[in-house]
Amino acid sequence: TAVYTSSKGGTKTTREVELQAGLHFGALNISTIGVKLPEQPAVGESVTVTVPAGVISDVYGNTNEEIKFGPILFIAEPFKVNITADDVIYNSASVHFVPNELEIPYYWSFVEADAVKGVKDEDIYAADLAYYQKAYGTTYSKYGYSSFAELFVDNFCAVGKLDEVFSDLDPETKYLVYACSLKDDLSMDSELFKCEFTTPAKPAA
Repeated sequence: TAVYTSSKGGTKTTREVELQAGLHFGALNISTIGVKLPEQPAVGESVTVTVPAGVISDVYGNTNEEIKFGPILFIAEPFKVNITADDVIYNSASVHFVPNELEIPYYWSFVEADAVKGVKDEDIYAADLAYYQKAYGTTYSKYGYSSFAELFVDNFCAVGKLDEVFSDLDPETKYLVYACSLKDDLSMDSELFKCEFTTPAKPAA
């Protein structure tokens, strides 16, 4: 009998499950035990399985110490951000970011589309990252952070759904809004998700 703990969206549940030798667990090699979860985790569910001490024995009668697997966060599909724009007038627009995973940070920004016409997606993000590295790469500790990566994610990334109003835009201009998830080293961990909108002409006075 093992203890199966899972959590998702702030809800945590703990229950006992029966693990059967040869079906749910077994030796992968002389020093490694593998566990097959007795049920399929949901997307975004974090799971920990704890096997109590003394329930597994070898041919010599030696028994196990407590074994803990996890926590493991299950993501069933690649990270995505759906970006839409509405309420677009000559000098502002409302932009909405809806990721499929609500706990993964993602970087977002926007630019005049003509400024990055023909530029590769990875180079668009690389230019943004280089700008912030130049500004904060050696001064992050002044702002209370232990690394530039921590400052960058905390100040220039979002988690979950986000609604932003872009103001002071230029009339009759096409804009590109984009977002991507990041690896620990701040390199891109997803494609660059995009949305374009064009502001109309300024109304006549």
